[in-house]
Amino acid sequence: MSIIPYIPTSDPSLLTPPPPSPFLSGTLDEDLTDFAKDASLLAALSNDTSDLKSYTTASTSDLAVSEHKCVTDYLGKTTEINSLQDTLQDADGILRSLQEMLLGFKADLGGISGDIKHLQTSSLSMSRKLTNRASVAVMLTEYLRNTVVSPAVADYVMRGEVDER
Repeated sequence: MSIIPYIPTSDPSLLTPPPPSPFLSGTLDEDLTDFAKDASLLAALSNDTSDLKSYTTASTSDLAVSEHKCVTDYLGKTTEINSLQDTLQDADGILRSLQEMLLGFKADLGGISGDIKHLQTSSLSMSRKLTNRASVAVMLTEYLRNTVVSPAVADYVMRGEVDER
C-alpha cells in the first residue's frame, strides 16, 4: 500500500499516486520473497557476513579510509586545481575580449556595407549621367552638322558685296 501525501489543490491530475517502484512489489512478504531469490544478495550474505555488526564496522572503516584518501588526494591536487581555475579565468577573459573585438568588427563591416551601397548608388547615377551626356553629344553633333555654314559661304558673306538681293 502506498501513501499519497495530502496536497491542497483543485487540480485533480496532481492527486494521482506515484508510479510503482520497480524494486518493491507492494507487500512486505512479497518483497522479502523477492529479495530471498536474488542471487547477488544471497552471495553477499553468505560470505562471512552473518555477523552484520562486524560487517558494518569493517565497511565503516573501509569508508573512512577511502574518505581519507580522497581528501588527501584533493589536498594534494589543490595547486593544480587552483592553476586550472586561473587558466579558465584567463581563457574567459580572452574569449570576452575576442567577443568584443568581433562585435566591433561586425559593426565596422556594417559601416562598410553602407558605404558600398552608397558607392553603388553614386556609380549608377554617374553612369546614367554619362549615358545621357553621350546621347546629347550625338544629337548636338548631328544638329550642328546640319546647321553649320560651310567656310565658303561664310567667306562670301563676310567679304562679299552687300546688296539688296
